[in-house]
Amino acid sequence: LASNVVEDGSLPRGNPTESSTYRELSNQIAMEERQYTIAHARNLPHFSAVAGVFQDQIDSAFLATSEDRTNYLVGGLVTWNLFDGYETTGLKMASLARRRQLERQADMEINLYRGEAARLQSNLKVNRQSIAIGQRLLQLSEERLKTTERRHESGSVSTADLLQARSS
Repeated sequence: LASNVVEDGSLPRGNPTESSTYRELSNQIAMEERQYTIAHARNLPHFSAVAGVFQDQIDSAFLATSEDRTNYLVGGLVTWNLFDGYETTGLKMASLARRRQLERQADMEINLYRGEAARLQSNLKVNRQSIAIGQRLLQLSEERLKTTERRHESGSVSTADLLQARSS
């Protein structure tokens, strides 16, 4: 994250949704949504269809030949679980609770990222101010040294004062 801070102090370039933790949470949220859909479908009617063709031969008692017979079968089956002792309701509630918990974790991940970005921006601002103060102190020290050297050349400042100005 620190390498993503833009030089002008704006927000980091990265996206909190690109982190591996957030992607994992998103995948788990999607999985819980599918689990909820599956649990919901348990109480819906289910339709099954069957179709078939059967052929057989029937031997004739009076003739030497046999007769071919074709039978057709078409059927349907509807099952509908009207009451399952609230099992489906419990599964849906548990899935919904897990999904909400995962969504809160994803929100916390984004908030952590934003907090880290704000902290880095604040540190960057403080460091820039420290550099500016340091540069100003260096400039003042250089000016003081030049003033002290000029005063030493004119004889109004002793050599000890000049050496002290050079060391500071």
